[in-house]
Amino acid sequence: MGGSKNAGGTTAAGGRIATGGVGTTVAPPTGGKTATGGTTSGTASIGGTYSTGGRTATGGTTSVIMSGGGTTATGGTATGRCSPSPCHSGTCTVSGGTFTCACALNYFGARCESERLKEIELTDPMQVNADGTVVVGYVGSSNPDMYAAQWTASSGFQVLSSESGSVAWAVSGDGVSVFVGSNTGRVSVVRWAGGQQYAMGLPSDSLSSTGSYVGSWAGGSDATGSVMVGCAYDNNGCQAFRWSAEDGFDVLAADPSDATGVSADGSVVVGNRRVGNQDVGFRWTVGTQTFEDLGILPGKLWCRANSVSANGLVIVGSCTDTVDAERMTAVRWVGTTPTELGGLGDSYPPLASTSAVSTNSDGSLIAGYAGGNGSTDSWIWDPLNGVQLLTSILTAAGADMSGWTTMVVTAMSSDGKTVVGWGTRLGVTKGFIARLP
Repeated sequence: MGGSKNAGGTTAAGGRIATGGVGTTVAPPTGGKTATGGTTSGTASIGGTYSTGGRTATGGTTSVIMSGGGTTATGGTATGRCSPSPCHSGTCTVSGGTFTCACALNYFGARCESERLKEIELTDPMQVNADGTVVVGYVGSSNPDMYAAQWTASSGFQVLSSESGSVAWAVSGDGVSVFVGSNTGRVSVVRWAGGQQYAMGLPSDSLSSTGSYVGSWAGGSDATGSVMVGCAYDNNGCQAFRWSAEDGFDVLAADPSDATGVSADGSVVVGNRRVGNQDVGFRWTVGTQTFEDLGILPGKLWCRANSVSANGLVIVGSCTDTVDAERMTAVRWVGTTPTELGGLGDSYPPLASTSAVSTNSDGSLIAGYAGGNGSTDSWIWDPLNGVQLLTSILTAAGADMSGWTTMVVTAMSSDGKTVVGWGTRLGVTKGFIARLP
């Protein structure tokens, strides 16, 4: 969990991917109860067999099928189910004592209640919590005209800080704690929880390579907000740390380094450190208190770790080509052993560079972005289908893609059902949240 990734392919201070250029399965929900004349009678549930974007789920007694860019849901146990209509964004019809919701474009679910693709007010969503209900990042065009903000499924958009240049870098898995800092990293990260702000301070100056820390950056949080990782800035750059509510700060390396993700239980930290003139991805555990350098793909110069699965077993990132330093290849590590995720092949020939930025709880779904020759796109990887374009998956699932010309995913929820990111819609940069089929 964790990792603050933006589009690009160049590394900014603290090991982050700089903004600019290129950057990025829902089982249908259960239907509610149905009633006639104010009394409840029967429950409509989603199930059956469906297949969208190469993924198949089976179960239940009612089918959901693709229908003209939308979905159709059937349920109920008695006639008269369409007055009033139980379909939030669709057309209800009654047949044989049951009702059918024919969902409008971009909607799905037992009552057509869920949006497949939604524009949100965040300019750049940075992270999403475990179940996809809280998204954090910032709103604004550029530094210093940018402000830490969040979007929640329950309350919508909210600005968290009036400080210019502020960014909400990370969110806990439960969505309760949000870690806010500065785009420059020259102030200390604070924790927002329950509408209150809590100062976190900085590591002891005795741990600094130059004797004084001036600020920090957050790379990720555990499931409850009791552990946060990132890096602390001194005059020599940034050093990776792990903070816990129990023990405070632990600086992991004196060399330039950053921590980009942490497991749900807070015991596994991943990130990158500078060795000579190269970045080296690492895995660090509470039990060993030591670094394990991540393996490098054959023919690659160095590799960076961007995020780790909630169970701490799978790490995702990219490796840089030995010939073309601007060309990256998406990689998945199990332990410290790397595997190339592969490219998009003939489905998107101009792409020359790929990077994996986020993963679900066990590493079986991975989100990333690809770009080259002026083209950018996002993708989802799974063991069965390999790499598939996000736009293709969403289109097949009935999403309304009108106006979107670029979509760059930045994070995936641990349950694998949601991705967030930024893109261009009708010529304007917008944040988005997408529900995967």
